[in-house]
Amino acid sequence: KYETLLSESEKKRLSFAEEKRSLDNELIDIKGRYDSLVLTHKKEMRQTDTQKYAADNQIELLLKNIEQHNIQHSTLSEKYNSLKRKYDDAVESHREEIREQAEKRMNSEMELQVRDTELMRLKKALEDMSSVVVDLQGQMKDKDELHEKEKSAHILELEAFEQKLRQFHYNLSHYQDEEEFDD
Repeated sequence: KYETLLSESEKKRLSFAEEKRSLDNELIDIKGRYDSLVLTHKKEMRQTDTQKYAADNQIELLLKNIEQHNIQHSTLSEKYNSLKRKYDDAVESHREEIREQAEKRMNSEMELQVRDTELMRLKKALEDMSSVVVDLQGQMKDKDELHEKEKSAHILELEAFEQKLRQFHYNLSHYQDEEEFDD
């Protein structure tokens, strides 16, 4: 029985040894796979860290770009607002100039209408005066002709009177001569 027990004990020991070897082999296999997984994990972690570092750098660059874009946007927004105010002011000024020019043009047109009306009135008055002048010239011509006729008649009367006066002097001198002769 001792032998049997020994043999069973030996069998169990052998079985345990076999099982231990199998478990050791499995443990070595598992440990190899574990080490391989740890190495892969460490490699992946380094890659992940590298990618994270690159991503962090990209994020930092993007944040700087965003900050620069915000500054540029702010600057451009200020420039835009300034230009917009200048543009709005220029447009309003231009509209005001157009309104003033339109008002001046309207005033000029009204002045032209008043002047045209005054000119038409003066033209009508000139035509009326011209008509009066023509009438007066006709009357003056008629008066000049009448005056010439009267002047000619007076000259004829004067000549006739001079003739009578000469005749009278002549007669008078003859009469005096006859009286002297009679004396």
